[in-house]
Amino acid sequence: MYEKINYPSYLFLLLSAILGLVAEAAPLPSNTYFKRTGIVQGLPDNSVNAIAEDSLGFLWVGTWNGLARYDGRTSKIFRNNAADPTSLTNDMVRSLAGDSAGVWVGSDNGLDYYSIADGHFRHCHISGEHGKPSYRMTDRVSRVLIADGGVFAVSINGNILRLEHHDRDSDGQPVPVFRILPRPAGRRYADICRFTRGRLLAYSNEGITVLSADGEREIIHTPTYTQFDTNLNIYFDPEKRRVITGAGIGGICRAYRVTDSEGTLEEDRSLPIPDAIMSTVKIDSITYFATDGGGLFAQMPDGKLTRFIPANSSISGDAIYTAYADRDNNLWLGTYRSGMCLLSPEQNRYTVY
Repeated sequence: MYEKINYPSYLFLLLSAILGLVAEAAPLPSNTYFKRTGIVQGLPDNSVNAIAEDSLGFLWVGTWNGLARYDGRTSKIFRNNAADPTSLTNDMVRSLAGDSAGVWVGSDNGLDYYSIADGHFRHCHISGEHGKPSYRMTDRVSRVLIADGGVFAVSINGNILRLEHHDRDSDGQPVPVFRILPRPAGRRYADICRFTRGRLLAYSNEGITVLSADGEREIIHTPTYTQFDTNLNIYFDPEKRRVITGAGIGGICRAYRVTDSEGTLEEDRSLPIPDAIMSTVKIDSITYFATDGGGLFAQMPDGKLTRFIPANSSISGDAIYTAYADRDNNLWLGTYRSGMCLLSPEQNRYTVY
């Protein structure tokens, strides 16, 4: 005689057992999914230089033909309008950084501040010397950084500038005023990032310099002479206490270990890093290297590299200019001529039923 089976209870137990096998995909498997966004989805251009998130959660995308505020589905486009003095200064956007009230926008014609409150762009000035009035910033701004010591910008001529105060224009609106910080003759800075104890780490044609939090004072300098290029970039991993320097196509990329509290660096040639690094970002325990022509590299905690290019994944291009991690640990990639890509943990989970 067969035992009577209570099917609802049996199915529930079976499903519970199977759902116990629910698992997230292994870190970055070969079928990792990248979501693409470009002109067709509303971006102003398919070449993307910079990405940043604002305090409201909007993603800002700096392209070769304007600035976009992206909400995940649609984009609002900002471009220069010669008839509107509160519009974007220049459509070639190079760098971005968001703060609590707006977004800093570096372009080929200076630095703007977009105010969320009124939707206007404030054109930044440089303080005049010896009591002279400030003047409009017009040099290309390749990097913008918000750090403990304030807001910093790096210009194409190798200067680091720090936000000092706000003036008022003829309409009574605030105008951000920056001051050019001191630097040794012949040294041209290309990038800066956060370092230990609130300090800054700066990369130049003469090497790597630890600066005080306000950028005024040099603490220690590690000489590594290279030709100046705006693609020179630097990244500090506080967990691993290592520094990565990149230089785009044709440049030398290096890894360093921080050996003491002051910031002494020692080159670490045992750490595998790719060539042509344009941008580095870390999410959880995975370090991502965006390269110009080599695609995206993901480095696991054991040092092994996984490479993603259009030939083996859904990534849109192999010339990647920037990588950005948002507050939800999504990875955004800006490419040359291939739009923007999203690598999201939510889109790369699967469930076994």
